[in-house]
Amino acid sequence: MAKLYQDLDQTPAVKMRAKVVPMSSIVKFLLLVGGSLALIAISRIPGKDRRSSLRESNAYSRDTSEASYFSEQVTRAKAELNQVTGPIGISKGEGNIKGEKIEKVAPAVTQPKPAPIPVQMNCAAPPYVILGQPTSNSISLRFLSDYATTIFVSWALEGGAGSPKKTDLFKLVPSEPSSLITLTNLELSTRYVYQVWFQNSFDCDVYATENFFFHTQRYFDEDFTFAVIADTHFEDPGAYEEDIFFSTRAHMIKAAHSSPGFDFFVDLGDTFMGNKFEPPSNIAFQLYENAFKQYSPIARSAPIFLVNGNHDGELGAFIPKSTKGASLSEIEASFPVVYARLRNKYFVNPKSGGFFSANTEITYPSVGELRNYYSWSWGNSLFVVLDPYWYTLTHVTESPWEWTLGKTQYMWLASILQNMPATLKFVFIHQYAGGVYGTSRGYDGGGDESFAQYFEWGGKDPMTGLDGFATNRPGWNHGPIHQMFTRYRVSVVFRGHDHLFHVGELDGVIYNTLPKPSVGDHGNAVSSFTERGYKDDQVSMTSGHTEVQVTKLGATVTLRSSSENSILHQYTVSAAPYPM
Repeated sequence: MAKLYQDLDQTPAVKMRAKVVPMSSIVKFLLLVGGSLALIAISRIPGKDRRSSLRESNAYSRDTSEASYFSEQVTRAKAELNQVTGPIGISKGEGNIKGEKIEKVAPAVTQPKPAPIPVQMNCAAPPYVILGQPTSNSISLRFLSDYATTIFVSWALEGGAGSPKKTDLFKLVPSEPSSLITLTNLELSTRYVYQVWFQNSFDCDVYATENFFFHTQRYFDEDFTFAVIADTHFEDPGAYEEDIFFSTRAHMIKAAHSSPGFDFFVDLGDTFMGNKFEPPSNIAFQLYENAFKQYSPIARSAPIFLVNGNHDGELGAFIPKSTKGASLSEIEASFPVVYARLRNKYFVNPKSGGFFSANTEITYPSVGELRNYYSWSWGNSLFVVLDPYWYTLTHVTESPWEWTLGKTQYMWLASILQNMPATLKFVFIHQYAGGVYGTSRGYDGGGDESFAQYFEWGGKDPMTGLDGFATNRPGWNHGPIHQMFTRYRVSVVFRGHDHLFHVGELDGVIYNTLPKPSVGDHGNAVSSFTERGYKDDQVSMTSGHTEVQVTKLGATVTLRSSSENSILHQYTVSAAPYPM
């Protein structure tokens, strides 16, 4: 862990390519049509030949056939940048950007965060950025930089139609995630190209990143692709190999930046690993800062949706109980609340309202909305993220019946499945609310589709084979979770937790366990298939990421290898004949 608790420099694998804007008096920003935002120096450049400078700046362009000028010159941008003396608010500008409303809350009682370790200035090092909360007409960005970087964002329709837009300037605090920047007034079912323009110091020139992309919500009958990964286990010895993850990530970066790319990706949890590492609360932020930097090269062109995993530490069983005398400050300082606060501070899980439906409970003032379970529609598909960890209030030592979504989440799930019409429905959860039993792993929550029959998930008592749901969940009147999935035609349940690949079907519902993207020899990560609730001949120990191509007829699910991006496994699922 010594490596993790040091300030991370940008490595070549993480660093975004950037190009410098020389400070001359007649330099202009150009939007290059055909999906390329680039900058070209078109006038006097001290000490350089004009033609060679054009060639250098065009080296980052994909298409230089047409151009449309931004109205401002770089000299003016330089002057504006140099007037910024500290963190500033986010202006609404032309009505295309808005800042996230931050409510004041009582601070949690924790140790003070240590001062950032000074980082040697690199003028060309761009800030890290991730995308989140894509909707039919907006998308949110969050930034992180090692420097007091001043930035603005420019964006336009891919292909160059219409005029480019840009945000006002704002400044990043070193090693602190920015508040959300939300681009609004976007067009439905449209791919956009954007760049981040940045200056890391008053002594630095202005740089611009390469082109990044995002897509707004798809039409109902439109094809699209999304990706899924599970159990990255950042910096976890024996369960994380950096070169393997970088290889997986490189394939995902290429796919995300290609056209049409994938519209977003879902991380199935066990990402931050707070429950395993148990760092002091004042340096726990480094787990989230590291994950932000590692995921940024993908998430800058594919919004990320996070699912809680057991090792991420947001476990209700570890929260001090007010009924047992715990004060609010003690509760706020507990690790589950600290981790939830950091997740919301660094990443961009959806808030409820409008496009997204999500958990609206505000139990912990410093966290606000937990954003731990949520749903959204995209094209012909419904996406549902679930979380059993906040609501399982014991350490699950007596019975898998202790695993639970909690009644509020359960009732919300029933409402979403019943009232959000779709021909394909995808559910994402790290593990069952129930799962494997009777092995040396105890009540681990994993297992193949056969374990979806039992406990809260399937309702049966495995010892008697009889229905135990009504007895163990009185008043839960929609039946077991799996029964809801069959009733409302859930297509695929994607799960992690077990560090292997398996596909099985139960009552028309496909259960797909996904492998890690970050370990070459999975034999070191999984001791026994049987202990985890699988048959040896029905699993694959491989590493990679999963891509799901959605059409109006159905979906093709493809597991791609971390080494060569080759197809390891592939299956299809048919869309329902009509939305329900």
